[in-house]
Amino acid sequence: MRAVELSIKFIAMVLAVAGIMACSQELPRTITFPHYAVRNVDNQEITYIEKTDTATVVSMKSFFIPGWWIRIDPGIHLLADGKKYPLIGTESITPGKKFKMPKKGEPNEGIAEYKLFFAPLPYDAAECSLIEGNARSSFNFLHIDLTGKPAKPSKAPKIRTKTLPAPSFDSGMARVEFVLGCSLRGLPKMDATLYCQSLFPLEVEEYSAKFDDTGTAVFEFWLNGTGKCRGWIDEDNARTGFFVEPGGTVKVILDGSSRNKTIERFGLDESAPSRPVFSGSYSDLNNFISSDSDSKYSFNLYDVIFSSDANSGEELFMAVKDSCERKMEAVDADGSVPPIGRAFYKSAIIAEAFNAIQAAPYILETQGKESLTIPVEAYKWLSGFELDSPDRAFSGHVYANLADSSVLAYSCPKGEGYLAEVKYALPLIAKVRSGESLTEEELAKAKSFKTPLFAKGIFKAMEDYAGAMQQLPDNVSSFPDLPPEHILDTILERYKGKTVLVTVWATGFPFCTQAIKAIESDKSTRYKDVTFVYITGTVSPRDKWLAMIPEIKGEHYYLNDGQMESVLNEFGPNNFHAYMVVAPDGSRVYTRVGWNDKVRDKLENTLKKYK
Repeated sequence: MRAVELSIKFIAMVLAVAGIMACSQELPRTITFPHYAVRNVDNQEITYIEKTDTATVVSMKSFFIPGWWIRIDPGIHLLADGKKYPLIGTESITPGKKFKMPKKGEPNEGIAEYKLFFAPLPYDAAECSLIEGNARSSFNFLHIDLTGKPAKPSKAPKIRTKTLPAPSFDSGMARVEFVLGCSLRGLPKMDATLYCQSLFPLEVEEYSAKFDDTGTAVFEFWLNGTGKCRGWIDEDNARTGFFVEPGGTVKVILDGSSRNKTIERFGLDESAPSRPVFSGSYSDLNNFISSDSDSKYSFNLYDVIFSSDANSGEELFMAVKDSCERKMEAVDADGSVPPIGRAFYKSAIIAEAFNAIQAAPYILETQGKESLTIPVEAYKWLSGFELDSPDRAFSGHVYANLADSSVLAYSCPKGEGYLAEVKYALPLIAKVRSGESLTEEELAKAKSFKTPLFAKGIFKAMEDYAGAMQQLPDNVSSFPDLPPEHILDTILERYKGKTVLVTVWATGFPFCTQAIKAIESDKSTRYKDVTFVYITGTVSPRDKWLAMIPEIKGEHYYLNDGQMESVLNEFGPNNFHAYMVVAPDGSRVYTRVGWNDKVRDKLENTLKKYK
């Protein structure tokens, strides 16, 4: 017994000594391509971090548009154990000043290499964060590992369901949670963006949320029918796609490192980062979609139209039909795809075939080719795939096209269900969202729909519009009786003596909303002397516009169609996402479609000139 006790004490002593030795081992002084939990952009890379007695050196590579410029904020710093380590020097770049990226044809086109020197970290620091700032344009790397240990990818979840889930044709609140799996306490709070296309009114809505200290961002929104979502962190990082249902919750565990970009750029010999993991509504389908980010059976039948030499609509249809059937056979024969994946692929293929046939005349016209009439046989063939099957809810675009299709008789032969009613419901909700009242007859029609999402969606839109009108802000204007040719001059005359940035936008255009967000944080600092004027029209549903503008600081105008056309002609016909810089003397300094650095430059130069 005594020998056993001595043996146990000896083993404990050995383990303790081993633990002390392990703890006393120095961490590596240089870590190449360190891992990190989250970064908010994917055009910046850390190639190595070196700890020395005099500085911590961070070697960077930036990837950007050739000939454009980048700028590093002088306040950039490291953060470790709650302590800030400031920037003390740089190499090959000057903080606060523009660095022009090498142009096309030049060595390293579109790539900048530079070093940042910070106050020295302790040699035993196992983690730090690189923080440029809180502005949307700032880049941040959070929870950078300084131990040199490889990251452990998470296991992919098992997919048990064999068939596509039943879609929802009801309405209600939906909840989506983005989870980073790391704390953000004391760190910059990144934005999360979510776009969701519902089944009614077949439009994409945009939602924003902030990550909290726990690394969680929560979206809660009204949803009519199964919603097709895509979302990301800050500047298009950790992009993911999935489905959500009314009354349901989807929890998404994200890998925010964008490590796949680093692996691709530098040819690193390491495992790709884990893909988003889903729980909650449609979890098996969402996890399959996540695992299929390479889109093994991506099926773009538009390419068949673009490359076709068909001389008749019949030949064009046969080319689409042949490609579709070969794809379907390949999916059926692929044993590596789980059953739910085969069902999803085939539903997507059917949707693409329908969309390609519907779009063929337009595609041919844009190519300067003779438009061909698609034969009725094409739609009879498509009807064999049950276009009105509930499964098509997971291919939202086919429903969008069918709702306005002249071949509804083939796609919905029974004349009942979602497709039979949607063509009557869409004009009603459009009328409500434009601010018009429904007649007694229209109200009765709305109540008579058998598909729940139609009546619920219409009456929810009426409620939302009434609420928005009661809270109409003071910075909203319109001139319904003003002749179109005078509208822009009249608007600009109101701001004579001020530097003005005019933005022509639409609520449903992501490029517009993203550019607006990008500049929002600068309005109280860099652009505090700028008057921001936002112009839109009926292309933006009035209820959606009213809901969005409280978050956009500036002067807002909602124009009628004639007035909007007159404004658009200043930039070229039908050009939204357009900008105009106007000087205090009323001169129109610069106009451009699309936000870029030149708009910023013209705006800042105008501010300096008239200061």
